[in-house]
Amino acid sequence: MLTVTTAATDRTLLSLAEIRKATGVSDASYNDDLGTLNGRVASALARACRLQTGGSTPPTFREETLTEVLRQETGEEYLILSRRPVASITSVVEDGTTLDTDEYEIDTSTGLLFRMDGDDSRIMWPAVKITVIYVAGWATVPDDLKLAAAKFARILWTEDGPDAREPGLKRHNVDGVGEREYWVAPQSDPLLSGEIMELLADYRENGGI
Repeated sequence: MLTVTTAATDRTLLSLAEIRKATGVSDASYNDDLGTLNGRVASALARACRLQTGGSTPPTFREETLTEVLRQETGEEYLILSRRPVASITSVVEDGTTLDTDEYEIDTSTGLLFRMDGDDSRIMWPAVKITVIYVAGWATVPDDLKLAAAKFARILWTEDGPDAREPGLKRHNVDGVGEREYWVAPQSDPLLSGEIMELLADYRENGGI
């Protein structure tokens, strides 16, 4: 069970300047529209990556404090925390007993939490209730995640913005016989293009371990 203890203060992936650049909008009168779009982009990408929801708080890539309760029916070599990357661990409580910092070890990128015996050797986690309070997510958004957000923002703005045009249309040359170039194939028109999903590959929770 995952609970958000302290929610992220900013859930967006792009600054105002970055989303302006992505959409090609410089008019300040559109700032509110761009702010709304920025939030929708972040939410959609979090959903696409299947980030774990903490209660009623929507998932986010950004850094926040979480409390996770894991109940083990059998001994396990490691526990997998639901959010990554793990920035820090506040506490690990094993069946009511708070462990010392030398009694556990975390792989910050994968979220694997290992039980240590105090002599720097890994042992099995016991079959008990384990509560972990930790900070996870990105304080600084990685460049590839920003790129995915920028590409998606551009697509949504062309579809739903005030100057919306044909969905997915990147360029339309009206000279001569005409030319159309699409961000995605118009016959499939998925919410997220294959290019964006490739950028998100390392952030998806259904892959890897």
